[in-house]
Amino acid sequence: MRAIPNDESAPAARYPQAMLTPTSSHWGNYRIETRDGRIVEVHSYPNDLDPTPLKENLRASQDPRARVAQPSVRAGYLAEPEAHSGARRGQDEFVAVSWNQALDLAATALDRTRRRHGNQAIYGGSYGWSSAGRFHHAQSPQTGQLRLDRNLIVISVLTGGA
Repeated sequence: MRAIPNDESAPAARYPQAMLTPTSSHWGNYRIETRDGRIVEVHSYPNDLDPTPLKENLRASQDPRARVAQPSVRAGYLAEPEAHSGARRGQDEFVAVSWNQALDLAATALDRTRRRHGNQAIYGGSYGWSSAGRFHHAQSPQTGQLRLDRNLIVISVLTGGA
C-alpha cells in the first residue's frame, strides 16, 4: 500500500515522521495517520458526509488488552462437555485453554452432534456480520471447512439455497 505524500493540507505535515496511508474497513474508507509504526489518528475523507465513530476501533485494536489472547471456554462446559445444560450461559466464568484443547473440544462437539442427530443438525452458516470482501465473510471459510464432509447439508440463510 502506498502512503499519501505529506503536503500542507495533510495532517501528517505537522509531523515529518508521520505517514498517511489510505485504507478501507468495514466502517468505511480512511487515511490512517501513523507515527513510529502506531496508528495515532484515523482521518475520514472530506467527501464522507457522515463518518461513523466506529472508525476509532482501528486505533483501539492496537491495544493488546482489547484482543483475544487465547481461546476461552465456559467453566461449566469445560467441567462436563457432554452433560452441560447451558443453564449458566451468560453467568459462567471463562477458563483459558490452549489452542489444541479448544480445537479438540470443537471437533468432539461436532462429532458428538453428528453421531447423535445427523449432519442436518449442524448449522453450517453464520448469524454474524460480513463485509463487502469474501475474506471477512464468516460463512465462506466456515462452510468450506464443514463441506469437507460430503454428507453435510450447508444452508444459506440469505439465498435460501443449499
